[in-house]
Amino acid sequence: MNEPSETARITTDSRGRAYWASRPYALAVAEEVKHADIVILPQEREKDGGEPAFPVGTEELLLFLRDSLPNGTTVDVAVVEDEYRELALHGALLIVGAFLTTAIAVPILVNVVSEYIKKKIWRESSDQVRVKILVERRPGDLETVAIEYEGPSKAFAEAMTGALAKALAEEVPGARAQNMPNALPPKSTGSSE
Repeated sequence: MNEPSETARITTDSRGRAYWASRPYALAVAEEVKHADIVILPQEREKDGGEPAFPVGTEELLLFLRDSLPNGTTVDVAVVEDEYRELALHGALLIVGAFLTTAIAVPILVNVVSEYIKKKIWRESSDQVRVKILVERRPGDLETVAIEYEGPSKAFAEAMTGALAKALAEEVPGARAQNMPNALPPKSTGSSE
């Protein structure tokens, strides 16, 4: 049984693609935000007047995603270049970031982010990571499924895979069996002989 730190939390989030495309710092890249398969999202820090901030290493992550994702998969950042800022937090926690993606692209994103985490923290079981993924069940949905993971790096892929399967199975028939990494195939109803 997973400990609470090794599970992903599933909630809903009213900030879908239209919200992120309409942010003042993203207006010049609104079309890219509206159409990208994967969008890297900033934190909006209230104490800084809602200014966007990204975890340290976001540029490296963007390059890794672009190099690792299948051809034709688009990834962009929800901010214009002159508004881009990184926020350095010190500690043992690797904050990978927040993403907005579709139900179809999310399994690929989880696999690639898992590989990024492995390369970034050298597979140390004591290392902790934080990742948030907002998933549009259907294109244009105003509300997204938010899946947040904070815990041991080694448990990331399994925790996210389980959470995604649970969150999307109700809305996307066959999502667990066909689209989820490490998913079990559907049980056969007939004899295998």
